[in-house]
Amino acid sequence: GAIKSRNAGDHSINILTLANCSEGRIDTHTLKLILGTVTTAGAMTGLGLFGNGMSSREAAVIAEFLNSNPSLTQLYLDKNRFDDADAAVLASSLSNNTQLRTISVGGNGMAVNGRLAFLRAVFDVSSLSSCAASNHTCRVFGL
Repeated sequence: GAIKSRNAGDHSINILTLANCSEGRIDTHTLKLILGTVTTAGAMTGLGLFGNGMSSREAAVIAEFLNSNPSLTQLYLDKNRFDDADAAVLASSLSNNTQLRTISVGGNGMAVNGRLAFLRAVFDVSSLSSCAASNHTCRVFGL
């Protein structure tokens, strides 16, 4: 409600940051509300969700959101609880997204396989067709 109201008319929120919220985690329901606001707000280009204890359930919600190719250009997911499997889910959503320019994932539980998932999403050199299908416009930070 409040974010949608703020984005009405000539006023808008360009970047929203929610850090260290809600006693250790943002739950899936709250995350869906936040992402729904980004989708309807149009003008919002940046979203920071760091230090919110998000993990696999939230990674799936974020990936679904990114697959819808929203207007979001910056997404900061640092210092959550994402592991290698979550990184693979998030990274796979980048192939369908042409808007996102920056995603930051530092300080999570990602190891080598998680890093490789993101690297392959933005520049896969395993074949010419894989390379062509890579998301060359998104920069990944925090690997």
